[in-house]
Amino acid sequence: MARKTREDALKTRDALLHAAEWLFQEKGVSHTSLDDIARAAGCTRGAVYWHFRNKVDLFSALVDRVQLPLFDQAEQVATRCADPIGALHHFCINAVRDIEENPQSRNLLDILFNRCEFVAELAEVERRQRERTRFFIDRHTAAFRRGHALGLIHADLDPATCARMLHSMILGMVRTWLMEPAAFPLTQEATEALNQLLRGFGYPPPTAP
Repeated sequence: MARKTREDALKTRDALLHAAEWLFQEKGVSHTSLDDIARAAGCTRGAVYWHFRNKVDLFSALVDRVQLPLFDQAEQVATRCADPIGALHHFCINAVRDIEENPQSRNLLDILFNRCEFVAELAEVERRQRERTRFFIDRHTAAFRRGHALGLIHADLDPATCARMLHSMILGMVRTWLMEPAAFPLTQEATEALNQLLRGFGYPPPTAP
């Protein structure tokens, strides 16, 4: 019986996250209440509070579900790959492909970029997103720094500047694509843009299989 209870609890939590994802995208985060989410999930308000302290906690769980798996990958690229630039290339393309092909990832970014006002209620979410942006730029900087030491990019390049250029380019392409997904194939164009950027840095991008 205890196992069934745990399974039911997980199903309820998933239902709440699914409902929140849909409502946040439809109505925006600020205009969605916990009552709205509970009704959409077929749950009581008490069930929401069983799993989440408040709307910010629920929203944070929604973000974590997509973003947390990327942390270990970014750390491995920065510190443990023999070719850190090639590994960074694959990391970025795989992340972009996931956004294009995985509705959960795409919806989350659409919510963060287009359906979320970082007002007082969501100050904690904004703080965490700033920290995560700094983390990824820092890890990309570490990858470029190792690549620089290995002679994989031009000697006169600043690794931190390379990391910010990479981050800004990928983020800009994703935000543009989210505005009109039918306008261009995201993974294909992001791959070409990344290849051109890395060529400018002196690194020959991997040959497609």
